[in-house]
Amino acid sequence: MLLRLIAGATDSQIPEDNRDRELWKAVLVQAMEDAICPDPPPPVASHNYSRWVFRRRVEWLRESRAYFQDSTPDFETVCDYAGVSPPPIRRWVLGKIPT
Repeated sequence: MLLRLIAGATDSQIPEDNRDRELWKAVLVQAMEDAICPDPPPPVASHNYSRWVFRRRVEWLRESRAYFQDSTPDFETVCDYAGVSPPPIRRWVLGKIPT
């Protein structure tokens, strides 16, 4: 699904066999998958490690989503390297983030 979205947003003038471009598409797809994953459930155990893992997952998820929510040069650069237009990608991801 995500790869089709990326492929559909690709500039048709850029050859598809460009390996660098394919790598950046994969980076973008991973970022998209990270951002739209469901919120982690709260820790069941009261162990410090369980709470630490939960906090780290929440922090990672917040960072993953901020990548698309905030207008950052990094996102624009990755989209440029991947040969895709940032606005449709951003809109799609923001529409899929669980509320």
